Amino acid sequence: MVTGLEITNKETTDTDEHYIPCLKGKTTCNIIPKKSDVENPKRLHKVFLDVYGPFDVERYSWYRYFVTLIDGYSHYVRVKPIRTKDKASGILTEWITCLETETREKVNFLRTNGREKYMGEKFQKWLKSKRIHYEFMNPNTLQENSMAKWLNQTILEIIRSMMFDTKLPKSFWTFFVNYSQEILNRLPTRALTKKMTLFKALYKRKPLVAYMQIFGCPVYVHVPDAKQEKLNAKAISGLFVGLSQNRKTYIVADSQNLSKVYIFHNVTFLERPEEPEQERIQVVNEVLQQEQHIVPDETKKPESKGMVESLNLVQEDGNKEKSENTEKRTQDDTPGEPWHSKQIRCPPIQDDNSCYSISSYSRQKCQKI
Repeated sequence: MVTGLEITNKETTDTDEHYIPCLKGKTTCNIIPKKSDVENPKRLHKVFLDVYGPFDVERYSWYRYFVTLIDGYSHYVRVKPIRTKDKASGILTEWITCLETETREKVNFLRTNGREKYMGEKFQKWLKSKRIHYEFMNPNTLQENSMAKWLNQTILEIIRSMMFDTKLPKSFWTFFVNYSQEILNRLPTRALTKKMTLFKALYKRKPLVAYMQIFGCPVYVHVPDAKQEKLNAKAISGLFVGLSQNRKTYIVADSQNLSKVYIFHNVTFLERPEEPEQERIQVVNEVLQQEQHIVPDETKKPESKGMVESLNLVQEDGNKEKSENTEKRTQDDTPGEPWHSKQIRCPPIQDDNSCYSISSYSRQKCQKI
């Protein structure tokens, strides 16, 4: 194949020293399968946890992170803002005990990233007492905890979309996070084989959506009778910001001062935005007639003299056909008399007319007599 090279048949002993430069220059990461071989046979068999943050915006109790929990079987989601990472262990114990009592199932595996600092020794002892196997993610391998990572990305996309739609400041990101949990759990997903919501996959019943409202829509809150005055308004305006977790109430932000947030029950929602006025455009009949009768442009003259005579003959024949067609069109296009129906229109008969007094029964009776 090449010249200037001699190939010998001597056997060479391969050693590891020959491959060290290639390993240094060509080594890549090992392929990680996209689908796991481990299946989730039941609810709460394996649970994934992750902590996302910090956020630069600090408002409303100084929250900077949010912790996410997702079930591997039903993909049910739990999200909650926290101030510091060490608060994640306490929230996780509450979630696990609550889900186990509601579903009557037991958590078998818990997978998080390799950071053990924010979990603490107390939390690990609690997992051992509950007989929950604690799995760590290998460093720099996000694929092993991909469910929690993808959940963080979807939550961030929902937060941005809601923020740009409602035009609320970034300081309301905690309310966006809490309401995104309610939205995700009441939507279907392609991860489930059957067409059902995440809520139904976990609790085996359909979720209630009657209390769900458009985030950021204007509302009017009823002022209690104890705080009303005689000539003041009985309702104040605000913005819908979320749902209360432990009460059947709504969270409303004051429209005049967004730093004030209240919890009310008697709320009237105005979800329908004001529709802009529609303008009507009238087209004059003369403009339509001009567009219909457009005169074609004249054809270009040929440059060669030999083709002039043949083109003149073709043009004469074409002009005759055009003149005949125009005569037919003028005859057809002439406006005729307006069309009227052939039915005879009679004036309406009044109720006191004598024809209504005679019936068919009286006529037959008279004939027999």
